[in-house]
Amino acid sequence: FSNLDDILNTIKRDEPNLLLLSFLVQASKKTGKPVNEIKVNDVKEFVIAHLNELKDYARSSTDEFGKLIGTISVLSEFEVPVERKFLDRESSTNTSNILDELEKRKEIIGIEGRFFRDRYYLIPHSRLASVYRSVCFGEEGRKEIIKRYILQGEFFGRLTWRLFLEEKNLLQSIIKESRNDLVKRDLSDASINEIGDFIKYINWIDKEVAKEIIRVSEEVLKQKFFDAKIEEINNFLGDIIWYIGKGNIGELNKLNIGNIFDKELAEEIARKNKEILKQKDLSQTSIKEIGDFLWNISLCDLELTNEIVKINENVLKQKDLSDASINEIGNFLGMIGDIDKELAKEIARKNKEILKQKLSHASREEKKYIYEVIDEILK
Repeated sequence: FSNLDDILNTIKRDEPNLLLLSFLVQASKKTGKPVNEIKVNDVKEFVIAHLNELKDYARSSTDEFGKLIGTISVLSEFEVPVERKFLDRESSTNTSNILDELEKRKEIIGIEGRFFRDRYYLIPHSRLASVYRSVCFGEEGRKEIIKRYILQGEFFGRLTWRLFLEEKNLLQSIIKESRNDLVKRDLSDASINEIGDFIKYINWIDKEVAKEIIRVSEEVLKQKFFDAKIEEINNFLGDIIWYIGKGNIGELNKLNIGNIFDKELAEEIARKNKEILKQKDLSQTSIKEIGDFLWNISLCDLELTNEIVKINENVLKQKDLSDASINEIGNFLGMIGDIDKELAKEIARKNKEILKQKLSHASREEKKYIYEVIDEILK
């Protein structure tokens, strides 16, 4: 084709899909339009014929098949996998045979693994998913599926995040219409990462709804924090606290208001989980994660950060710095030094040879940073 570049750019050059390519070429031939001018409506009749053929193989009614492939397509537009149990709730018939047939014919992708508790499905290309969805659902039907998935699905945080980035007005509308349902959403089976994204992006749009979710789900969140690894807690608090860069506690007052997105919400979460955060075992935690943990807690509650350092004094003294980068060591020592300079000095002295070795291979910027941290500790 002389216009191959236009074709590849239209269907997403780095993720080509031959079926979508076929639809575009057929539509281009029939309409006489260049491929890069083809719109969704131009390929609908080819998509409808293709889906009708699939329906015959799946031995399902048009309505049921359309609902199933349409539901998968709506979520796949945002690259969110949809779990089989959600599809079963959406359909009035047994979906297993249809899903198996579609997967066998490579119309959908099945995902299964140790990180998943169920089997999940995606259309293999987000743009193809958009074409399928436009045939199966209007905007209201699409909105209802998105709303139900946020309230019932497993990757509800990821979907909330994608909506915020790509269709913020739709997310605002859903929050306005479903305020009470969002507050009452059951978070007990959700991962802490999904909950973090869910609260963060709702908070961007409606702070009161986010606070109410935290209030209603207080006991569930306590259990999540109790079970969570330090890395997961860092990710969660980092989702709630919006900041740019890092610095020592003494520099926090210099940060302008745009650096911390919602300190009040983060403080409330830290306060409600104070005892759990104090009990976290740092003995098997990396230097990087400890530095990030102390930083995140310091943005929420300086007194709590002091308590955590004191409780873990012996653990912090025994940490091996040999596997950490020079910047990770700097963050680690800097955070401890803001709380207890004598403890930071002791750790630095104990790891003197490791620091010398690290500095011998460090860049100019890294050396400048670690010397600034050490100078601050020695003041």
